[in-house]
Amino acid sequence: MASKEQPSSCSVCGEMIEKNSLCRLHHLAKERLTQGYELWRVAYGSLSYTDYLHSLIALPETGEAVAAVARQILQKKE
Repeated sequence: MASKEQPSSCSVCGEMIEKNSLCRLHHLAKERLTQGYELWRVAYGSLSYTDYLHSLIALPETGEAVAAVARQILQKKE
């Protein structure tokens, strides 16, 4: 049985990974995305995760790390 090799660099930026194929910065950004979605879902009612990610990417206030993780998640969903 062949073993899967764990990536050694962040799937977003190429830096050394910390957790789940992400560096510390992008792992934190992904956690913030998950936490933020719960708040947005309550505020907006029935908001899909995909619509949430698209909305965040469109906001100029969204940080680069969060936007990069959101784009990567959307690419994986396609």
